[in-house]
Amino acid sequence: MATAVHTATRQQAWRGSRNSGIDVDAIIERHRDYIRAGEITKQNGQGGYSILGRMVEVRYELTEEHRPPKWLRDQADSMKGKLGLALDWGTTGKGPLLAQSRNEKALLIVSPIEPLAPVPDPEFTQQTFVTWNDNKIPLISIPPDMRKGLKNSDGSIVEGTDQPIKRPLLREPKFMDHCRGNVGPYLIVGPLTEGLIKLKGIYGLMKVFFQSDGVNAPALWLDPESAEGYFVGGKFNFSEQYR
Repeated sequence: MATAVHTATRQQAWRGSRNSGIDVDAIIERHRDYIRAGEITKQNGQGGYSILGRMVEVRYELTEEHRPPKWLRDQADSMKGKLGLALDWGTTGKGPLLAQSRNEKALLIVSPIEPLAPVPDPEFTQQTFVTWNDNKIPLISIPPDMRKGLKNSDGSIVEGTDQPIKRPLLREPKFMDHCRGNVGPYLIVGPLTEGLIKLKGIYGLMKVFFQSDGVNAPALWLDPESAEGYFVGGKFNFSEQYR
Protein backbone atom coordinates (compact mmCIF):
# COMPACT_ATOMS: atom_id res chain seq x y z
CA MET A 1 0.00 0.00 0.00
CA ALA A 2 1.40 3.41 -0.91
CA THR A 3 2.15 5.80 1.92
CA ALA A 4 0.27 9.08 2.36
CA VAL A 5 3.41 10.93 1.28
CA HIS A 6 3.55 9.00 -2.01
CA THR A 7 -0.18 9.56 -2.55
CA ALA A 8 0.12 13.32 -2.25
CA THR A 9 3.30 13.40 -4.31
CA ARG A 10 1.81 11.37 -7.16
CA GLN A 11 -1.31 13.50 -7.38
CA GLN A 12 0.66 16.75 -7.25
CA ALA A 13 3.00 15.57 -10.01
CA TRP A 14 0.04 14.48 -12.12
CA ARG A 15 -1.50 17.94 -11.85
CA GLY A 16 1.91 19.47 -12.60
CA SER A 17 1.97 17.49 -15.85
CA ARG A 18 -1.13 19.26 -17.17
CA ASN A 19 -3.49 16.64 -15.75
CA SER A 20 -6.15 17.29 -13.15
CA GLY A 21 -9.14 15.82 -11.40
CA ILE A 22 -7.68 12.32 -11.31
CA ASP A 23 -6.88 10.08 -8.34
CA VAL A 24 -3.90 8.03 -9.52
CA ASP A 25 -3.85 5.80 -6.44
CA ALA A 26 -7.52 4.95 -6.85
CA ILE A 27 -6.94 4.01 -10.52
CA ILE A 28 -3.97 1.80 -9.66
CA GLU A 29 -5.87 0.08 -6.85
CA ARG A 30 -8.89 -0.50 -9.10
CA HIS A 31 -6.62 -2.09 -11.72
CA ARG A 32 -5.12 -4.30 -9.04
CA ASP A 33 -8.61 -5.41 -7.99
CA TYR A 34 -9.38 -6.52 -11.55
CA ILE A 35 -6.07 -8.37 -11.72
CA ARG A 36 -6.57 -10.08 -8.34
CA ALA A 37 -9.97 -11.32 -9.54
CA GLY A 38 -8.18 -13.25 -12.29
CA GLU A 39 -9.03 -14.01 -15.89
CA ILE A 40 -12.70 -14.44 -16.76
CA THR A 41 -13.38 -18.19 -17.08
CA LYS A 42 -15.60 -19.88 -19.63
CA GLN A 43 -17.00 -22.22 -16.99
CA ASN A 44 -18.78 -19.69 -14.79
CA GLY A 45 -17.96 -16.28 -16.26
CA GLN A 46 -16.25 -15.16 -13.09
CA GLY A 47 -13.10 -13.03 -13.08
CA GLY A 48 -11.88 -9.49 -13.58
CA TYR A 49 -10.45 -9.34 -17.10
CA SER A 50 -10.17 -10.84 -20.57
CA ILE A 51 -6.75 -11.38 -22.18
CA LEU A 52 -6.06 -9.49 -25.40
CA GLY A 53 -2.46 -10.50 -26.15
CA ARG A 54 1.13 -9.31 -25.84
CA MET A 55 2.21 -5.72 -26.31
CA VAL A 56 4.72 -5.39 -29.15
CA GLU A 57 5.26 -1.67 -28.72
CA VAL A 58 3.67 1.44 -27.25
CA ARG A 59 4.35 4.89 -28.71
CA TYR A 60 4.45 8.29 -27.06
CA GLU A 61 5.06 11.94 -27.89
CA LEU A 62 8.28 13.63 -26.81
CA THR A 63 7.55 16.73 -24.71
CA GLU A 64 9.60 19.50 -23.13
CA GLU A 65 9.51 17.54 -19.87
CA HIS A 66 11.55 14.71 -21.38
CA ARG A 67 15.32 14.67 -20.99
CA PRO A 68 16.25 11.76 -23.26
CA PRO A 69 19.83 10.70 -24.09
CA LYS A 70 21.26 12.13 -27.30
CA TRP A 71 20.69 8.99 -29.37
CA LEU A 72 17.00 9.01 -28.51
CA ARG A 73 16.68 12.76 -29.08
CA ASP A 74 18.29 12.32 -32.52
CA GLN A 75 15.83 9.53 -33.27
CA ALA A 76 12.94 11.78 -32.25
CA ASP A 77 14.21 14.59 -34.50
CA SER A 78 14.35 12.19 -37.43
CA MET A 79 10.73 11.10 -36.81
CA LYS A 80 9.05 14.51 -36.64
CA GLY A 81 5.53 14.34 -38.03
CA LYS A 82 5.28 10.62 -37.30
CA LEU A 83 3.78 8.80 -34.35
CA GLY A 84 6.54 9.41 -31.83
CA LEU A 85 9.04 7.20 -30.07
CA ALA A 86 8.36 3.69 -28.82
CA LEU A 87 8.88 1.32 -25.97
CA ASP A 88 9.60 -1.72 -28.14
CA TRP A 89 9.60 -5.35 -27.00
CA GLY A 90 9.74 -6.73 -30.54
CA THR A 91 7.86 -9.83 -31.64
CA THR A 92 9.66 -12.26 -29.33
CA GLY A 93 6.65 -12.66 -27.05
CA LYS A 94 8.31 -10.87 -24.14
CA GLY A 95 6.07 -7.80 -24.17
CA PRO A 96 3.66 -7.30 -21.28
CA LEU A 97 0.45 -9.28 -21.34
CA LEU A 98 -2.50 -6.95 -21.91
CA ALA A 99 -6.10 -7.43 -20.88
CA GLN A 100 -9.35 -5.50 -20.84
CA SER A 101 -11.26 -5.13 -17.60
CA ARG A 102 -14.57 -6.87 -17.14
CA ASN A 103 -16.46 -3.62 -17.73
CA GLU A 104 -14.23 -2.85 -20.77
CA LYS A 105 -13.30 0.55 -19.33
CA ALA A 106 -9.70 -0.21 -18.30
CA LEU A 107 -6.67 -1.47 -20.21
CA LEU A 108 -4.65 -3.66 -17.86
CA ILE A 109 -1.10 -5.01 -17.72
CA VAL A 110 -1.44 -8.42 -16.08
CA SER A 111 2.14 -9.73 -16.27
CA PRO A 112 5.54 -8.44 -15.17
CA ILE A 113 7.02 -5.91 -17.62
CA GLU A 114 10.16 -7.39 -19.17
CA PRO A 115 13.16 -5.31 -20.36
CA LEU A 116 12.90 -3.75 -23.80
CA ALA A 117 14.29 -5.48 -26.88
CA PRO A 118 17.93 -4.64 -27.74
CA VAL A 119 18.36 -2.23 -30.65
CA PRO A 120 21.34 -1.60 -32.96
CA ASP A 121 23.48 1.30 -31.81
CA PRO A 122 22.09 4.27 -33.80
CA GLU A 123 25.49 5.97 -33.73
CA PHE A 124 27.09 3.10 -35.67
CA THR A 125 28.35 3.88 -39.16
CA GLN A 126 29.09 1.16 -41.69
CA GLN A 127 32.82 0.51 -42.00
CA THR A 128 33.03 -2.52 -44.30
CA PHE A 129 33.33 -1.47 -47.95
CA VAL A 130 34.56 -2.82 -51.27
CA THR A 131 35.52 -0.97 -54.46
CA TRP A 132 33.29 -2.05 -57.32
CA ASN A 133 33.72 -0.32 -60.68
CA ASP A 134 35.64 2.46 -58.94
CA ASN A 135 32.75 3.07 -56.51
CA LYS A 136 33.04 2.53 -52.76
CA ILE A 137 30.13 0.23 -51.87
CA PRO A 138 29.03 -1.05 -48.41
CA LEU A 139 29.59 -4.79 -48.55
CA ILE A 140 26.36 -5.43 -46.67
CA SER A 141 24.41 -3.90 -49.59
CA ILE A 142 25.63 -6.67 -51.94
CA PRO A 143 23.51 -9.87 -51.63
CA PRO A 144 25.58 -12.75 -50.19
CA ASP A 145 24.99 -14.97 -53.22
CA MET A 146 26.51 -12.28 -55.49
CA ARG A 147 29.71 -11.66 -53.51
CA LYS A 148 31.76 -14.71 -54.51
CA GLY A 149 33.33 -14.12 -57.91
CA LEU A 150 31.87 -10.61 -58.24
CA LYS A 151 33.58 -8.83 -61.12
CA ASN A 152 34.16 -5.27 -62.25
CA SER A 153 33.08 -4.20 -65.73
CA ASP A 154 36.65 -4.81 -66.99
CA GLY A 155 36.44 -8.45 -65.85
CA SER A 156 38.69 -8.12 -62.78
CA ILE A 157 37.58 -9.66 -59.49
CA VAL A 158 36.23 -7.31 -56.85
CA GLU A 159 38.52 -7.70 -53.85
CA GLY A 160 37.39 -7.99 -50.25
CA THR A 161 33.97 -9.55 -50.79
CA ASP A 162 34.85 -12.40 -48.39
CA GLN A 163 35.82 -10.14 -45.47
CA PRO A 164 33.71 -10.23 -42.30
CA ILE A 165 31.18 -7.43 -42.05
CA LYS A 166 31.38 -5.31 -38.95
CA ARG A 167 27.91 -5.00 -37.49
CA PRO A 168 26.56 -2.51 -34.95
CA LEU A 169 26.66 -3.39 -31.29
CA LEU A 170 23.28 -3.85 -29.65
CA ARG A 171 22.16 -1.18 -27.22
CA GLU A 172 20.09 -2.17 -24.19
CA PRO A 173 17.34 0.49 -23.98
CA LYS A 174 16.36 1.59 -20.48
CA PHE A 175 12.90 2.63 -19.37
CA MET A 176 14.56 5.65 -17.75
CA ASP A 177 15.58 6.85 -21.23
CA HIS A 178 11.93 7.17 -22.21
CA CYS A 179 10.30 8.62 -19.12
CA ARG A 180 9.34 12.27 -18.76
CA GLY A 181 9.80 12.12 -15.00
CA ASN A 182 9.19 9.97 -11.98
CA VAL A 183 6.86 10.05 -8.99
CA GLY A 184 7.89 7.83 -6.11
CA PRO A 185 8.79 4.45 -7.61
CA TYR A 186 6.99 5.14 -10.88
CA LEU A 187 8.50 6.27 -14.17
CA ILE A 188 5.95 8.16 -16.28
CA VAL A 189 5.95 7.59 -20.05
CA GLY A 190 3.60 9.68 -22.16
CA PRO A 191 1.54 11.21 -23.55
CA LEU A 192 0.80 7.88 -25.23
CA THR A 193 -0.36 7.81 -28.85
CA GLU A 194 -0.82 4.17 -29.84
CA GLY A 195 0.27 0.61 -29.19
CA LEU A 196 0.55 -2.62 -31.13
CA ILE A 197 -0.76 -5.90 -29.69
CA LYS A 198 0.02 -9.46 -30.82
CA LEU A 199 -3.33 -11.15 -30.28
CA LYS A 200 -3.69 -14.21 -28.08
CA GLY A 201 -4.29 -17.56 -29.74
CA ILE A 202 -4.34 -16.38 -33.35
CA TYR A 203 -1.89 -15.01 -35.90
CA GLY A 204 -2.83 -11.37 -35.94
CA LEU A 205 -2.08 -7.88 -34.68
CA MET A 206 -4.31 -5.13 -33.39
CA LYS A 207 -3.67 -1.47 -32.64
CA VAL A 208 -4.80 0.37 -29.55
CA PHE A 209 -5.15 4.15 -29.87
CA PHE A 210 -4.71 6.47 -26.89
CA GLN A 211 -5.99 10.02 -26.63
CA SER A 212 -6.81 12.65 -24.04
CA ASP A 213 -10.27 12.53 -22.50
CA GLY A 214 -10.34 16.31 -22.66
CA VAL A 215 -8.73 16.74 -19.26
CA ASN A 216 -6.09 14.07 -18.74
CA ALA A 217 -3.43 12.84 -21.16
CA PRO A 218 -2.83 9.05 -21.31
CA ALA A 219 0.40 7.78 -19.76
CA LEU A 220 2.07 4.57 -18.65
CA TRP A 221 3.11 4.52 -15.00
CA LEU A 222 5.87 1.94 -14.67
CA ASP A 223 7.68 0.66 -11.59
CA PRO A 224 10.95 -0.96 -12.78
CA GLU A 225 11.61 -2.60 -9.39
CA SER A 226 8.30 -4.46 -9.11
CA ALA A 227 7.86 -4.70 -12.93
CA GLU A 228 4.29 -3.41 -12.54
CA GLY A 229 2.71 -1.00 -14.98
CA TYR A 230 -0.57 0.89 -15.20
CA PHE A 231 -2.28 2.92 -17.91
CA VAL A 232 -3.47 6.13 -16.27
CA GLY A 233 -5.54 8.97 -17.74
CA GLY A 234 -7.08 9.56 -21.13
CA LYS A 235 -9.07 6.98 -23.08
CA PHE A 236 -8.42 4.21 -25.58
CA ASN A 237 -10.02 2.34 -28.46
CA PHE A 238 -9.02 -0.51 -30.72
CA SER A 239 -8.49 -0.91 -34.45
CA GLU A 240 -9.86 -3.83 -36.37
CA GLN A 241 -7.58 -6.89 -36.37
CA TYR A 242 -5.13 -6.78 -39.24
CA ARG A 243 -2.28 -8.76 -40.75
